[in-house]
Amino acid sequence: MKIPVRLVKFSLEKKKPTCFNRSISGIAYTFSRHGQVSDVLKKETQSYDEKKLGPSQVLVSFLASSIGTTDLAWIRGMGKITEEGSKLPLVAGLEGVAEVVATGNQVKSVGVGDRVVPFGFGIGAWREHGVFSESQVIPISKSVKLEYASLASGGPCVAYRLLEDFVQLSPGDVIIQNCGTGAVGLSVAQIGKAKGLRVISVIRERSNYGPTVERLKAWGNDIVVSSRYVGTFAMRRLLEDLPPPKLALNGAGGPTATELARLLGKGGTMVTYGNASGKPFSIPTSLFTTQDISLKGFSMLNWLKSKSEQDVKKMLQSVTQMMEKDQLKFWIERKKLEQLETTLEALTTKEPQQERRIVLVTKKGEMYLSGR
Repeated sequence: MKIPVRLVKFSLEKKKPTCFNRSISGIAYTFSRHGQVSDVLKKETQSYDEKKLGPSQVLVSFLASSIGTTDLAWIRGMGKITEEGSKLPLVAGLEGVAEVVATGNQVKSVGVGDRVVPFGFGIGAWREHGVFSESQVIPISKSVKLEYASLASGGPCVAYRLLEDFVQLSPGDVIIQNCGTGAVGLSVAQIGKAKGLRVISVIRERSNYGPTVERLKAWGNDIVVSSRYVGTFAMRRLLEDLPPPKLALNGAGGPTATELARLLGKGGTMVTYGNASGKPFSIPTSLFTTQDISLKGFSMLNWLKSKSEQDVKKMLQSVTQMMEKDQLKFWIERKKLEQLETTLEALTTKEPQQERRIVLVTKKGEMYLSGR
């Protein structure tokens, strides 16, 4: 059984009524065209009638969702997805955690009150309620911190795949990456630490560079350097006492990607999963002819197309189990869902200095957080 990866529309299909008799409504942030976020994002009220819930559908109340650069790029139309079901309008938000409110009469894997992570591109997490097929919601433990759970289906899952699928890694092996402060980079460092790997991260040098380096080292990185330092002779001297990196992870593109490739050991592999800088990169021919390096790419959407529902559940459960054990965590700033517009305005007008991940909490989510 393949897990659906099509974008999820926020309207409910009219299907044969079941025994439910409640109607619920809540706010949602939608966009009917691509463009600047402040211009196209709209707040509206959506209603859901449980009588129209299909036999294999699940109605959920969102508890929390995250804001990331990919969310903003999706709204702007950058890297637009054209899968079936991607017609506008759509609910914004790519990652979130929810609670099951009601289920169709054929749903078996989840029940009312279960905590779930809706999985697939375009789930529409910036809202209070939503409807999904049973195969799109994956149950997780309620012991996982709500804020962390809202991030689980994004960067942590990408990091998990990057460390599992390309190179056979053993304790003591070295990996190097750029975008060390991003959700993927933070997850790579922490998952790598749990596996006994040595992680080197390259980050941008901002005004809070020193405190950021210390925090990243505390969270699993063995070495943290700036993008200006990585291409220097001093960097090579720094790495002399370590085995050559077997794996390089490129989420930034541009000059740092070239430098990651230069630092790979013979037969090493570089995997590109993003291009945050928007710049191309070049690889010297000698790295192929003398070092025999390999270049590969990764897309979570493409991975989902070829994998079963069980594969996805195994991945997400591995990630959330690490969160439950406090092996995988993030630096969080909480905002109310109703504060989304002002939060986005601040994000787009100021350069982030603290690399905190912003998590939007719904009214129902606040009830759980206040009861800690």
